[in-house]
Amino acid sequence: MKPLNKKAISTIVAGALALGLVAGEAFADRLTVSGKISSACRPAPGKFVVPPGKTASNFSLQGLTAGNTCTTNQIIKQKGFGIQNAGYNIIYRYSGDASLRALSLGPGTYYVYVDGGIGAGVTVSFDVQ
Repeated sequence: MKPLNKKAISTIVAGALALGLVAGEAFADRLTVSGKISSACRPAPGKFVVPPGKTASNFSLQGLTAGNTCTTNQIIKQKGFGIQNAGYNIIYRYSGDASLRALSLGPGTYYVYVDGGIGAGVTVSFDVQ
């Protein structure tokens, strides 16, 4: 077998790099975003951006607490959250883990907000690819 010359080595390296770039695009970035309600009872939604040409999918609920009412400090038992677009239109309301896993969002700016009172919070993770 003959030793490889510089041109052959360059071709092999370029091919390996090209394969790595193409294969690398198949991998998703796993992101996490949280929304909460502050101790002053002010909503603080979590913002995330899906870049052009990408999709957010494979959503998973990491945590959800309803907190306490803002006036009487009673524990809130009903938990919920949603996702709004940049125009603050509701595009998703949580109705169980199965519906969340099926969610897919195209490019744009989104906000995750939680229902509840003081101390309420939600954390979701998802893939962007």
